[in-house]
Amino acid sequence: VTTHTLVTNTASATSDLYDPVPANNVASADVDVPDANLAVVKTVSNATPDVGANVTFTITLTNNGPDASQAVTVTDALPAGLTLVSATPSTGSFAGGVWTVGTLANGASASLSVIATVTTHTPVTNSATAAATTFDPVVANNTSSVGVNARDADLAVTKTVSDATPALGANVTFTVTVANGGPDAAQSVSVADALPPGLTFVSATPSAGSYAAGVWTIGTLNSGAVVDLDIVATVTGYTQITNTATVSSSTFDPTPADNTASASLDVPNADLAVTKTVSDATPPINTDVTFVVTVTNNGPDAAQGVSVADALPAGLTLVSATPSVGSYSAGVWTVGTVANGAAPTLSIVATVTAYTQITNAASASTSTHDPVAANNTASVSVDVPNADLAVTKTVDDTTPELGADVTF
Repeated sequence: VTTHTLVTNTASATSDLYDPVPANNVASADVDVPDANLAVVKTVSNATPDVGANVTFTITLTNNGPDASQAVTVTDALPAGLTLVSATPSTGSFAGGVWTVGTLANGASASLSVIATVTTHTPVTNSATAAATTFDPVVANNTSSVGVNARDADLAVTKTVSDATPALGANVTFTVTVANGGPDAAQSVSVADALPPGLTFVSATPSAGSYAAGVWTIGTLNSGAVVDLDIVATVTGYTQITNTATVSSSTFDPTPADNTASASLDVPNADLAVTKTVSDATPPINTDVTFVVTVTNNGPDAAQGVSVADALPAGLTLVSATPSVGSYSAGVWTVGTVANGAAPTLSIVATVTAYTQITNAASASTSTHDPVAANNTASVSVDVPNADLAVTKTVDDTTPELGADVTF
């Protein structure tokens, strides 16, 4: 049989003799090859899923007749980028990428549900093709394909700090910016930004979503969208502190290198050392002495807001005060900024008005962190000399004769 149409094969008998019943001299037999027009339709539950998500492919097979279709199979091997989770046929069985349907009656339909995990962000086409031993007059509808293209969203994060060299105890503001470079919307976007040691949380203000326990939950971020988070923190450590923010999403990010950003701050350190000398440690009473106070910045940074408390104690009366920088008033030398390595001085002239030992102390302070507080104070003493003179007098003869010598 070489055709699927109805074929009639006829045999006719003839003879040289007269045949009184010619009507039965011809006989025919028909051959009709069964036709079954199988049609495959394939759909997917989500054509733009996230990488790692599951999708469901549904293959619907219909026999448009006119006859039953025998030994029907559907080949549906998942391509690279899709990993089989399960396959559930309405009839028959599925194994090794082949759905064995068996006989499908005229007008009947069967379906196969295939669940697969998307493992690639490049486009993937999944095809299903039906075959049968029964002739199919319309092969064009025996194959159906559907594409899956996982979403891509290039998230980029940047981070800045309002002051990279703050004073200890000051507040700084970190600004985290997340931009979606597309081409798709990013789903379930969040940013991990827990403050490291040396920073104490004050407040967080996101332009979208919410912030709690070191996590900024953004949610969906459309292609081209930009959102910000401001975190205010108090600086409690004086070492270099790096604060890092990392963005993540359930949507595939083709450029993960820009998903993390950091901002560092370094609290300035300045080791101030105070020395103090006096021109005469044993001056006479009511004389002037000169105290010289030296403030040296041993670094490594400049010291800001430097002042030296040097109020004269009882027994000393101020005559004059001459600072090399800044000003002196009411017992306070206001120095200002002292550069690393600088050593400004203050000369104080005072009159000694007491004869007891007098100690004069100078103590430096700064708004910049000083890692060695022990050398911030220096003292020097003056001691007016004391000498208790006692006089005694005797005579060798208290009743001498007139004209006699006596010895005192």
